Amino acid sequence: MKYLSALALLLAAPLTANSCRDLPADLQFQISDIVVIGWVSSIKIPSLESLPTGSSDFEAFDKTIDGERKFEIVVTETRKGIADRVLSLDLDRCTGAYSHIGSRVIAYHTRDGRWRVSPLPLVPESEP
Repeated sequence: MKYLSALALLLAAPLTANSCRDLPADLQFQISDIVVIGWVSSIKIPSLESLPTGSSDFEAFDKTIDGERKFEIVVTETRKGIADRVLSLDLDRCTGAYSHIGSRVIAYHTRDGRWRVSPLPLVPESEP
């Protein structure tokens, strides 16, 4: 069963990669009213939590790849606008749902009310 799940993931990856396109960071910054940097502190997958008892591994896997997630992000820096210290965001596969707990991210809030989250690499601190 685990091989079937891995095969399904490999076949689905090219489709999901091409269906969502990220805007360049500078353009995303311009069209956003709030831009923050922070850390993903929790992730929930509501569709997986509602899976009935006795469901197959394939049904569970299908729920995890659909991309709907509820993120909590602890904000460490605000680059634009005003934001709460902890953000609760509903994301899908096209708005950054595939980060993991402990990821450093940049979150953009657009004027249409949607959030987009992108991974942000660690920047080494300069030594004195």
